[in-house]
Amino acid sequence: MVTPISGLPEISESQANKAVTHNAALRQLEVNFGAIISRSLTTPPGSPAEGALYIPATGATGAWSGHTNKIVQWANGGWNIYNPFTYQRVFSIADSSFIQYN
Repeated sequence: MVTPISGLPEISESQANKAVTHNAALRQLEVNFGAIISRSLTTPPGSPAEGALYIPATGATGAWSGHTNKIVQWANGGWNIYNPFTYQRVFSIADSSFIQYN
């Protein structure tokens, strides 16, 4: 199960390995508090910082292929892909402004 607005994973009462679900929810929450580094790249950067957030541009390739306009985060050695929820706002460093999904 996930939360109805932002899709955060919920922990079920009988679930084993609760830390996995909890940690996934924490990473997803960070997306709301972090800042987007770029939304003009079509290929993933070679050496992203841990926790770095991007929005792949149209024509994205490689690990970002098929994820245009989603939010991607480099964490634990891989890309986490997040589907923004309606009216979600993120800050773009490159644009010095908020971006709102709708």
